[in-house]
Amino acid sequence: MDFKGERCVNQIEKLKKEATIMLEKATTPLTQLELINAIPRLGMKYLFEKEIKRLLVNIYHNKPNPDGLGYNLHASALRFMLLRQYGFRVSQDVFTVYRDKNGFMEHLSEDVQGMLSLYEAAHFLFEGESILEQAIIFTKRHLVERTYNNIELQNQVNRSLEIPLHWGMERSEARWYINEYKDGQDVNHVFLELAKLVFNMYQAIHQEDLRDLSRWWRSLGVATKLKFARDRLVGSFLCSVGIFPEPRGQRCREWLTKVMNFVLIIDDIYDIHGSFPELELLADVVERWNTKDMEKLPYYMKICFLGYTPSVEECLSNNWLSSSGSVFLVHAFFATNQPITTDVLRALEDDHNLLYCSSMISRLSNDLATSSAELERGDVASSVHCYMREMGSSEEEARKYIRSLIMDTWKKMNESITDTTFDLTFTNVALNLARAAMFFYQYGDGIGIEDDIAKDHVLSLIVKPIL
Repeated sequence: MDFKGERCVNQIEKLKKEATIMLEKATTPLTQLELINAIPRLGMKYLFEKEIKRLLVNIYHNKPNPDGLGYNLHASALRFMLLRQYGFRVSQDVFTVYRDKNGFMEHLSEDVQGMLSLYEAAHFLFEGESILEQAIIFTKRHLVERTYNNIELQNQVNRSLEIPLHWGMERSEARWYINEYKDGQDVNHVFLELAKLVFNMYQAIHQEDLRDLSRWWRSLGVATKLKFARDRLVGSFLCSVGIFPEPRGQRCREWLTKVMNFVLIIDDIYDIHGSFPELELLADVVERWNTKDMEKLPYYMKICFLGYTPSVEECLSNNWLSSSGSVFLVHAFFATNQPITTDVLRALEDDHNLLYCSSMISRLSNDLATSSAELERGDVASSVHCYMREMGSSEEEARKYIRSLIMDTWKKMNESITDTTFDLTFTNVALNLARAAMFFYQYGDGIGIEDDIAKDHVLSLIVKPIL
């Protein structure tokens, strides 16, 4: 089938109408919550944005446990997670009914679906929300220790423990969940067929985008002229898909791919090829800095030129910028068609928490993935190395500390979703940048190095349709 053709588009529209009727006429509140939850997991949330927002407004204005939900951990967690996911402020206190003086009640561990839903929901926590922090510890302990008879549920638990849904890259999660969903006992065949068509349609659009960008890249000739630099057009493009996957993000993906490619080239000029005098000239041309007086150089130039090792605090306060995340997000903003107001421009200029946190997670994820190789070759700029140097710790202790910082940064970003002048489209772009970084750096340097894992990502997300 031509997944961009008229037949496919008409079939998607037909199935969408059927799915919308099912959403609105769900037999119970829990069924409705489960259908709403399935839509983003199956990679279809952009088809149902208006419908989901309307339903969640109604759910938000109902009591925390409206008729039909009652004392049901799975339902309570789903409601909480969906509302926070779409920017509604709901209190962690909805879970106090499941606690006693010792914390979460131990008998809850028998409700595996409820525990899994609570584990996922708790990752939408804000700073200082101790109930949700305890929920993560409580559910993780029981989910890890339990023996499972249901292979479908065990697969979902293993996937969540590897990386919670809130942190997962949308297209990768959709591909995985569609394959799990089709074998489930409660499969909705309308949703399943729609999800497969939507995934394949997105993939066909991405293939066309990549062909266009490949022609541009070859005609530019940079890769052939700069042999020392990484040629990562496909990896950069796949990252842009992670940030803005939907069809209307075509222009944004083009911009981001180009920017990322040149960021990698500039990075390689500094790290691999450039001599000290050449780097001085480059810095002067790009930023107009006065490089004659070394003490006046920005700290990151000291790193590039002399191997200067900053404190952890200094490293963290500056390295989030070196991730180039804010550069990507500003470019992406102007491709979202959000109305430009004074408040929005001020938020962009002041590095709103949404931009800062997303960029910081990107930086820290990169550091975790590349720190061992950097230490071997003598690079000293990563947060892992700075922590080891300052605290006198082992690499594993430093990596544990950086993982805790990633969790703390997610807390800040979760709260920024409910307190932002940006619209939902750009909010999702910022979240997706952090998710894409965690995805590509989960098993190593998935952007800078082409290995079997990177090739599998390309095949599953760009090349092979779901049949």
